[in-house]
Amino acid sequence: MNIFLYKIFLKLLFITICVNGLFSQQDSSIILGCMNPSAANYNPEANRDDGSCTFGLINNQNHNTAPPQINTVYNGCTDSTACNYSKDAVYNDNSCKYPDPCGECDGKGYIDECGKCDANPDNDCTQDCAGEWGGNAVVDNCGTCDSDADNNCIQDCAGEWGGNDILDECGVCNGDNTSCIDCAGIINGNSKLDNCGICDADFDNDCTQDCMGKWDGDAIIDECGECNPEIYNNSCTGCIDYRALNYNENCYYYNLDGYKVNECLFSEDSCF
Repeated sequence: MNIFLYKIFLKLLFITICVNGLFSQQDSSIILGCMNPSAANYNPEANRDDGSCTFGLINNQNHNTAPPQINTVYNGCTDSTACNYSKDAVYNDNSCKYPDPCGECDGKGYIDECGKCDANPDNDCTQDCAGEWGGNAVVDNCGTCDSDADNNCIQDCAGEWGGNDILDECGVCNGDNTSCIDCAGIINGNSKLDNCGICDADFDNDCTQDCMGKWDGDAIIDECGECNPEIYNNSCTGCIDYRALNYNENCYYYNLDGYKVNECLFSEDSCF
């Protein structure tokens, strides 16, 4: 029984080999393989697809399951930490981009010393004079570094920053108040010496010049307009009768405009 079956098996094997050989001789140009150029095991010489294509994963050998879905994206960023990571990419094409510290993908942002994140170097915070980043301390004109503007040094009256010179009560820088003391010894007082040497603040009692130009003098002008004559009113007194022998032709006086008038202002009964 077993020998009989064995003989039948040998005959069938012989027939199969003969048939395969016959087919091979009839069409030896058939090359089996994966003909999908996107597959990992693509065979450019194959001219008949044998269903062996793989796409990054080993094909499922369970013929009862559906064939794997072919993804059209095969090249891209394969780094999962990148912001443009492609889960469908098979090959890394060096296109990966990463977020900057500000969270922008492939951005140029950075965090400055004050914790502000952007890509603008013009608004980066700087250190103040105390070494504090973004601080408000400044150096005043006396070289003091702080952030209190109320204690900044100032210029004295001589123009020196932080100097000690001050204006006296007369408005003189570093003065001693003597430049504005009046004649009564009062700083910024109103008393003045008049031309007669009297010191007070009453200008109505200031002395005046007499007709000879002497301050507080006693020379006066007589009624003839003469200043301090030896005989008052003598120049304008005399005989005014031109028929008299003693007619005073040199008699004169001064009118209100100061002009000399060759007439007698006063006449005595002296004509003869």
